[in-house]
Amino acid sequence: VAIRSFVVMFVGGTLALLVPRGNPHIPHAVHRPACAAGKIVCYQVVTDIDDTVKSSGGVTLAGIPLGGVDSTFSRNAFYPGVFQFGLELACGGMKFPWRRTPPKVAVLTARAKEFRWALEITQSSPLCMRYSRAGQDRGLPDWGVGPILYGSVAEWVCQERKGW
Repeated sequence: VAIRSFVVMFVGGTLALLVPRGNPHIPHAVHRPACAAGKIVCYQVVTDIDDTVKSSGGVTLAGIPLGGVDSTFSRNAFYPGVFQFGLELACGGMKFPWRRTPPKVAVLTARAKEFRWALEITQSSPLCMRYSRAGQDRGLPDWGVGPILYGSVAEWVCQERKGW
């Protein structure tokens, strides 16, 4: 992947991957149709959840962290400003009034797709509702969470499959 194909930002505890639309190295699930004639720079914000959007609380099970190590905030507490930050990144410098809704946030999660029946992130979950509210507050009622990319049991059993 060429260095200019994406930008990784780490600001105030929030990690965001900015992917210009049309990047062939990014999974199809996070792409949407290209911007009109390339006149506007559009970004797909891709974010993790634990210790990125909300605190894991540093909770462990048998000494193994469940989702992360941040004990600064209580478990499941959303970080201040994280939803607005995601929206501003997605807007990519577009000025109000917006002519189009920016790309929705793609969420990466280690939650196993095999357990989706119990762990699924739905549009009515607090995470999705808060992203949606950030869009509504800025006059973008259709903005919020888009694709949700799940992990797998195999990645938990064989940690080397996580790709880090």
